[in-house]
Amino acid sequence: MKAIKYLCCLVLFLFIQISCTNREVLRYKEIAAEDLNSELRKNLSSYKAIYYFDPTCGQCKKYLMEEYPQIQAKYGDSAIFYFIFSNQVYKSHIKEYLKAFNVHKGRILYLKNDVNSKIIRKEKLNLNAVFKNCYDTSYKIDFIGTPMSAMLDKKNRLKIQKIYYTRRDSVYYRPMPWHDIKEESFETEHFGIISDSVVYLKMSRQEQIN
Repeated sequence: MKAIKYLCCLVLFLFIQISCTNREVLRYKEIAAEDLNSELRKNLSSYKAIYYFDPTCGQCKKYLMEEYPQIQAKYGDSAIFYFIFSNQVYKSHIKEYLKAFNVHKGRILYLKNDVNSKIIRKEKLNLNAVFKNCYDTSYKIDFIGTPMSAMLDKKNRLKIQKIYYTRRDSVYYRPMPWHDIKEESFETEHFGIISDSVVYLKMSRQEQIN
């Protein structure tokens, strides 16, 4: 009888342990902007879904509401989500902010504002400097505007696409945003390779910068 009770207790304990391990959590960390690249490179066993945003940005909220559920449902089991921001006003309640958009799992990285930083100035991040080791530098990548969503593979290679703004005089490149990733699994993704397809944006480059 004692053996049966012991076995039942053991099974219950293991069940609780597994449940706690699988519980969805948001992990918060403060880092220097200069350390963001190395922070992303720490994990080479998972794909990474990157979301750089400003909590006060209306478009950022809209994108989280519309695109995050889809990308999470598609790749949530095979990717780690990184939510990156630099607005210090939201530091203390950023978890509550994200949970309001049904974000319950991932890494939150707050980029500390250092007056001596060459990567972040007045809470604006130089994303080219952050991701410079994540793509072939022969391509000039346009990291402008918020929100910015992107995908990195296990080798930290960025998924990139060609774009044209309303003026068709020159082609640009940017991280492929979540809403343009159509593959059903990462096994079929091509990172570090730019396809021949081009995305035509309905805005000028200056509008995107602003």
